[in-house]
Amino acid sequence: LNDVPAEKHHAFAAGRVFFRWCIRNHIIERSPMEPLSVPLPQSSRDRVLSDEELAAVFQTARNGESAFHNIVSLLVLTGQRRGEIAALEWNWIDGDAHAITFPASITKNKRIHSIPFGDVVADVFENITRIEKNPYVFPAARDRLKNKPATIFNGWGKPKKLFDIECGVSDWTLHDLRRTLSTNWAALQIPQVVNEKYLNHVSGGSQSPIAQVYNRYSYFEEMQAAVATWETHLVDLL
Repeated sequence: LNDVPAEKHHAFAAGRVFFRWCIRNHIIERSPMEPLSVPLPQSSRDRVLSDEELAAVFQTARNGESAFHNIVSLLVLTGQRRGEIAALEWNWIDGDAHAITFPASITKNKRIHSIPFGDVVADVFENITRIEKNPYVFPAARDRLKNKPATIFNGWGKPKKLFDIECGVSDWTLHDLRRTLSTNWAALQIPQVVNEKYLNHVSGGSQSPIAQVYNRYSYFEEMQAAVATWETHLVDLL
């Protein structure tokens, strides 16, 4: 878990709670975690992929057919959070309107979040094989076995290591793709309010607290234009 500090910290906390429960219930006398130090919290990152790195990551993702490759493609193209993309359900996707609507139950700020997508994202969706009666775009591998309950993709560590070798880019996280999109959108002269609206920033970003309360304009058309600009930029990098 050294490559995913946040998950390492969560695993440590869960293990500590579990072994304390074991002690209280007289299952063990001493926790094996006593001599261990609490992992350092994950520091804030500022990693933005260069054009060359972004091109390598995107090209590798587009060339692959696995769930992880397709997830990376969508993270590059949309900049949404990895948990939101991994949890995608087919009924959230409107192919005619070229839009995805994330329900409040999955978003970080607990608000419905609708974004447009372009032709490249549509192509990603069209090339994903659907499992009959399974609602998820990226079901867990076991879902391909009959009589198993539907669950979402959750195997991040090993696929990421293999992907790094495949694309030749190191020292980056999936969340860095979100920061990379935001930074590039600024460089492409996309208004910051559109940037933040598209990424569904929890804090509201550049909008004042009053604007966050009263400005309910969706910026959907502006986001459509931004998405078209971004897809063109990505294709030009390849």
